[in-house]
Order: sequence, then C-alpha cells, then structure tokens
Amino acid sequence: MRRSDTLIKAISVILLIAIVCYMGFHLADSFLNPLQTTLAVNSRVTSSAQVSGYVIRQEMALTANGILSPAENGKKVAAGGVVAINYNSSDALARADRILEIDTRIEHLEGIIEGHTSGSAADTLIALSGAVNHHDLTDLDAVLYDAEYAIMGIGSEDNDPNTELETLKDERKDLTTYNLGYSYIYARKSGIFSSWADGFEHVTPDDLTGLTPASLENLFSSPQKSDNAFGKLITGTAWYFAAVMDASDAENLSAGEKAKIEFSKNYSGELSMKVESISAPVNGKCVVVFSGDTAMTDICNVREMTGEVIFSSQTGILTPKDAVYTDEDGSLYIYVLMGLQSQRVDIEIVCDYSDYYYLIKAADGETLNEGAEIIVRGKNLFDGKVVK
Repeated sequence: MRRSDTLIKAISVILLIAIVCYMGFHLADSFLNPLQTTLAVNSRVTSSAQVSGYVIRQEMALTANGILSPAENGKKVAAGGVVAINYNSSDALARADRILEIDTRIEHLEGIIEGHTSGSAADTLIALSGAVNHHDLTDLDAVLYDAEYAIMGIGSEDNDPNTELETLKDERKDLTTYNLGYSYIYARKSGIFSSWADGFEHVTPDDLTGLTPASLENLFSSPQKSDNAFGKLITGTAWYFAAVMDASDAENLSAGEKAKIEFSKNYSGELSMKVESISAPVNGKCVVVFSGDTAMTDICNVREMTGEVIFSSQTGILTPKDAVYTDEDGSLYIYVLMGLQSQRVDIEIVCDYSDYYYLIKAADGETLNEGAEIIVRGKNLFDGKVVK
C-alpha cells in the first residue's frame, strides 16, 4: 500500500511539473511573441474630383398679388392645372382652411363608419410612421389631422361618428353659402411646381454654350426676383448641372459619355449624368456641363450643388501590409483567427491603399468576411497552428 501511495505521489509531482513547464513556456512565448490581430473592415476607395456649380432648367417664374395658397412643393402639374388659390381676404382664407379641415375629418369619419379604419390613436400613429418611412407625403395632411383628433381627444372615438358626421356636414353647408372670395391660378404649361423662386429663372439651357468659369459665375451674379413671385414652374424633362472643375480632372471625362456624381450639398445622393460639353481650360479650370432626367422633384428647390465626380470605385477589406505573406509561387495570403487556431486565407490585392495598408479581397474559392480577426503578428504561423 505504501508503494502505491508513493507511486501516485511521484506521478502527481511529474504531472504538476509538466503542467507548470507548459504554462511557463506558453507564457514566455506569448510575452516574447505577442499575438496581434485586427478586425476585417470593408472599405471603398474611389478616384474622384470635386465639382461645384449651378442647376439650370427651363423655368417659369409665377407671380400674383393677394393672399395666396400655393400648390404643394414638388407637385407635378398638368397644363391648365391649379398652381395656387388667390383669396381676396384673410376671412376667405380662414373659411377655406376650415372647409379643408372639415373635409378631411368627414373622410376619416366615413372610413370609420364603413369599417375601413378604427379611428384609434395607435392606427393613426402607424399610418403616420408609414408615411414618413416611405417618404409618402401625398396624404400627410389627412394623416396628421387624424392623429390630432385621436391623440388630443378631439372628436373622441367614444362619440357617435354618425352624429359628428352630420354636424360637420351642416357646418360645411353653412360655410359654402358665403361668397368664398377666391380664384384659381392655372399653369400655362405642364411641369413641376416649386414654391421657391430665387430670381434666376431667366437662366436657361440656351445660356450653356461657350461658358468659362467667369461667365458661369456672371450668369448667377444678379438675380431678377419679383416681389410678388410665389414660386416657379419647372418645365421640360431634363435638367443641367454646369460645374467648374480642374482641367486636369476634366481630362478623365468625354462628351457624350456617362459620369457618376456623388452630391453632398443641398442634395445628397449619387446620380448618373451625361457629359454634355467640356469647355476650353482657363487658368487651369474649365466648365463641364452635365445633364440628367432623374431626381427632378428632389432638387426642384436647389440652385447650387457640390459633389464629386467618381472616375473609379473599388471595394475590399482594409488590411495592414504586415499581415500579408507571399508564398514561394508568388501566391498572397493572410492568417485569420478561427477559435484558437490560425487559418490561412489566400487573397488578391485590390489596390495599394497607403504606406501601411492594402485593400484586399479573398481569392477564388476562399472566404473572408467583414468582422473576421486578421492576424497581424504572430510567431511561426502556419495553417491550423494553436495560437491562443
């Protein structure tokens, strides 16, 4: 029995010494050769040039005297359509506002009676949220009005909707017995109504030939704004962006071809536009005229724009150069941390990003996802090595 106890104790001591030695070796190795990793992050590298200039369209300034209620900004109007209502007094405007309010409430009550809507605060808030998320402003006034009734308790849904409906119809009938005192202002042409007139409606696409940077600025130096202008009508199906840019950058463009512009001032978004013309350089600058037929409504109130012309765009994983290895056959690869082990991933270099980074992507048949841990530094790495 003593012999067994002695043997067990000896084995225990040997195991303890082995564990201590292993841990000491591992700690020393970690201290002398610390593992360093970085997260894989998707990045985009573009070759671009900055541009700034003016929006030019076929525009018609709209003028009128009196108390006006213009159409909704950005509304598409047919020839002969209403662009504004002209009231002869403030009382007439107040009556018209009340009639509109009553009509909105009547429509809502009829929906409740017919079972199309519950009239609850929750339903109106859902409708309002949906309109905002989908940028659908067509029925925003009605939705806001419904929300006011439901949330503030006006016309509580506990009341009989039929009784309220009859009361509102009687009030509307009384209001319409007055001489309402208004007249309509009609559009002479079809187009998009803008409630913003800046005095440069006289500048047209016909003025875009033979431009220089100086003459472009001169076109927009003296506004011709009327005191009774209440908006403008944008006609035609195209708009133009006359921009000043460095002549050396303009050499990357060709008239008749498409160019991508990423706008950042007064309008945010990327648009594909046609290069209409490129002027002769003057003091290293030239005027490039672009044309487009999209986002007309979004920029109906915009005159000046700034952005970047995108010549090329590349995406990939931003990776420190120290993490990239070269095989004997010239293959490039990195190691990523998978659990406790290093895993080799063959890669391709998309571009030389800077002195310290490459933009890379996984080679065919390989996988490299954003968020992976790329090993930047480690001792004697190989595929499958336990590094933690």
